[in-house]
Amino acid sequence: MYSVQTILTYLKQDFSLPEDTVDTLLHGENHHIVTGIAVMFMPTIAALKKAATLNCNLILAHEGLFFNHSEKKYALDTVHKEKEAFLNNLSLNIFRLHDLIHMYTPDMITAGLTDVLFPHPNQLTVHPTYTVVELVQEETLGTIRQHVKQTLSLPVCRYVGEDNHLVKRIGIFVGYRGNGEHVIPKIVHDQLDLVIYGEGFEWETPEYSRDSSFTSRSTSGIVLGHYESEAPGMKLFTAKISAAFDDLKVHYIDSSSPFSYD
Repeated sequence: MYSVQTILTYLKQDFSLPEDTVDTLLHGENHHIVTGIAVMFMPTIAALKKAATLNCNLILAHEGLFFNHSEKKYALDTVHKEKEAFLNNLSLNIFRLHDLIHMYTPDMITAGLTDVLFPHPNQLTVHPTYTVVELVQEETLGTIRQHVKQTLSLPVCRYVGEDNHLVKRIGIFVGYRGNGEHVIPKIVHDQLDLVIYGEGFEWETPEYSRDSSFTSRSTSGIVLGHYESEAPGMKLFTAKISAAFDDLKVHYIDSSSPFSYD
């Protein structure tokens, strides 16, 4: 038998978290005995209900419970109150696995997306907050865009650039790493033909890409969405935690995107 604390000690054993880390036990008690582990990107009510039906009382979730990074409750309204009551009724233990999983070398969230989209034999250069993929041969943006859409099962694929743009070097930026101050210097430094990222201010990197098409150095862009860019990394982590505790039930629960498309 394993307590919640035993699992959390394993997760933290190779890392020193900063004082302002968000990786805390958001709900539950360290001494509770773990009946099973559910890994998910977002601890939605629907995903937590599924974990409970699978008899998994330890949740490892990448994002928080209450709709902002620091878990500050903006208002004690019906949504907050009823979600809190729901958690209490199910006796779940919920640990936020955000900073730790980004601290792996390579960053496991980035590795998850890169491994799915661009497996061997493409050449990778791994950096702390992004990865550069050098394709074996040039591909058009249109070909890569369709590959990304199909591989990640995207209902739509938002992109900037012309389908016939030839691409050799690609920058991968997961989550909220798509803002111009982070991406544009890497485009220049690494001579990137395409950037693929989760999300960022729409008036920064996309507009840089749009204007670049009128210059001698064009860089296209594909914007996945936060969930779409980070869920593969949580799936990758599921295999790791399952191997470490092979006598426990470990499930990956897909919390899905909140968006619908018409």
